[in-house]
Amino acid sequence: MSIGLGISNSIGGKVSGFSGGGSGIDPDAQAYITAAGITAPTEQAAVNQLVLDLKGQGSTTNNTDVWSDSYTIYPLSPTSLTAAAFNLKDPTQNIIWSNNEIHAFTGITGNGNNAYGDTNWNPTTYGVDTNNSGLTYSGEYSNGDYAVGALSSGRFMALRTTSGLRIGYSGPSSSSLVFANNTRIVTTSSRTGEEVNKIYANGVLANSNSISSAGSQSPNTNAYILGLNNNGFLSNAFAGEIDFVAAHKGLSANQVTDLYDAITTYNTAARIDPDATAYITAAGITDPTEQAAVIQLVSDLKGTGSTTNNTDIWTGLDAIYPTSPTSLEAARYNLKDTATYQITWYNSPTHSSAGVAFDGLDQYGDTGYAPTDGLQNDHSFGANFSAYSGSNGTLIGARTISPNYYNAITQYNSRIYYGLNSASGSSRSGGITPAHYIVNRDSSLVTLFRDTVDYGRVIAASTGQSTYTYFLGAQNYNGPASFLGSGTMNFSHIGASLTANQVTDLYDAITTYNTAVR
Repeated sequence: MSIGLGISNSIGGKVSGFSGGGSGIDPDAQAYITAAGITAPTEQAAVNQLVLDLKGQGSTTNNTDVWSDSYTIYPLSPTSLTAAAFNLKDPTQNIIWSNNEIHAFTGITGNGNNAYGDTNWNPTTYGVDTNNSGLTYSGEYSNGDYAVGALSSGRFMALRTTSGLRIGYSGPSSSSLVFANNTRIVTTSSRTGEEVNKIYANGVLANSNSISSAGSQSPNTNAYILGLNNNGFLSNAFAGEIDFVAAHKGLSANQVTDLYDAITTYNTAARIDPDATAYITAAGITDPTEQAAVIQLVSDLKGTGSTTNNTDIWTGLDAIYPTSPTSLEAARYNLKDTATYQITWYNSPTHSSAGVAFDGLDQYGDTGYAPTDGLQNDHSFGANFSAYSGSNGTLIGARTISPNYYNAITQYNSRIYYGLNSASGSSRSGGITPAHYIVNRDSSLVTLFRDTVDYGRVIAASTGQSTYTYFLGAQNYNGPASFLGSGTMNFSHIGASLTANQVTDLYDAITTYNTAVR
């Protein structure tokens, strides 16, 4: 499986000979792209790769043919709700949406009440044998709800989430399969015989049973997405987000793995967060590993990724510097908004894949962000250093002398001095070692965090905010760079005050990103 292929080439608008509708594009992919009105080169390329992967001609683990054994395939296009209605396998057989589902580039979200999609696909009409049938959906958990399903005369084809469980039905309710998981995953049910019934999580077998299907008859009603079609009536409407749905024959274990690969590759390429895309483009990042890491970083910061608490850190931060390993030029860009607060590097600090190294003499970076820009007394700032010399110097800082507004993390005589909108800094013995340091003000409480640990705190009322911009690797001391530090920085940030859970999640996000790219 090669997620990187879809990402790296999508930024340039091409994938494996594909250039937005020319030689090299699969005819089935082109039919879907044309019918759904997909114009974004990123998504066009992702669709082409998806079709190749499903046909066993792409880059999945086993390169099996899932396409031929599929009845319907709904990638739920990030382009629009209208485009998301189209069936990749047959663009003339499509979903009719009802009651204002929420469309986003990440998928389609139901309201848990009356929103659903009628696929117009009836298993009986299409000759489905229950003993050779299955369903797949990729998306969130929604307690007590059906992601996709059809029920008539006691016959099910459905996938449900309830009580922390995923449930698959192929036949009567008595033949259900269950496993525990309430996270966002790909779930696949596969019945390959009257007494051979299996369910998979992210391409891996999660449970199986040999309970009889009680015959081959499938439900004689249209399958719904975001709910169960119970004999023509919507039941148990889904309240979560879904990004991919497919109805297929009973798949082998290898086919299930390859379907998961194909979905993951498509979603990684097609559902790139616009903020991640903007940063990747502005910074000129072409390495697939780094692109994927940026996408994951944005997701983690927005609370939709895989951090400990999944809190939203993104909204409150004004400047985020991942310190790209691509180049010193790329490392200057602000992930939150590439057009603002770009770092100006002074005296050519050394750039490497590890980060940006300052010499402690005259090298530093000016973020262009002054504490007054945020218009908030309660805020935070911090930096992650993978190496520090141990000598006196500053990680990040901005200071106005008169009146004395001190915002900095500085080492001096084996103590850490820190403050935020305070006339006097606070100190903690021990000195700076490689770690992630944050200074956080919440009302009168100023806290220093090292990684996720509360490393020191002081009660000090805010006396005002510095009008001088934050320097990296130095303190902006009323304009000139002072107290310059020598170390290697690989991440920094400025923004709103953080909770303890957000501090943990920010550390998780930074660690995941740095592990991937460095």
